[in-house]
Amino acid sequence: MRKSLWIVPFLLLSAAICSTTARADTIVASGGNVTAINGITIAGITYNVTFGTTIDTTFAGNPTNANAMNTAIVADLSSSNTDLTAGRACLVGLDGGVSTYGAISLAAAPCGFPGAPAHWVADTFSTVGFTDYVLTGNGTVLWDEFAVAATTTPEPGTLSLTLTGLGLLGLLVVIRKRVALRHPQAT
Repeated sequence: MRKSLWIVPFLLLSAAICSTTARADTIVASGGNVTAINGITIAGITYNVTFGTTIDTTFAGNPTNANAMNTAIVADLSSSNTDLTAGRACLVGLDGGVSTYGAISLAAAPCGFPGAPAHWVADTFSTVGFTDYVLTGNGTVLWDEFAVAATTTPEPGTLSLTLTGLGLLGLLVVIRKRVALRHPQAT
């Protein structure tokens, strides 16, 4: 038992070096209005979302991921407590193939109650019907547009890795020396 205690610091050190960095979605706002949401991760891929009148078929073949993305967008828009694109848009949609997953504002002026806090809810529409909404909505109905975000892999510092390696080698020498001299390890 005492001889295997060296593994505890090694495991803690490995977990600290190999763990991923925590990250949250970033709301991009201009003049108090949301213009984009950066860093939404769905199925291991990170996306940046903007809003416009062009249909984006990124999730058209995968309704499960489309619904998950729409849920993340609704949560981000609700938490931002700001309007979307100059306060005009009250409905944004995500092409999920046959169905379009939408986010509806209950506070934006054209659809809801002006001055109310931002509150968005999820809903489902037919993609053909939603396309008609975008064409006739006069800027109040928009599509979600996606771009895969460039992710950087953090590299550990050379000095910290060198010192960690030397420390582990030193610990190994001390343990082997104790074993050779038949001194018991510290408990």
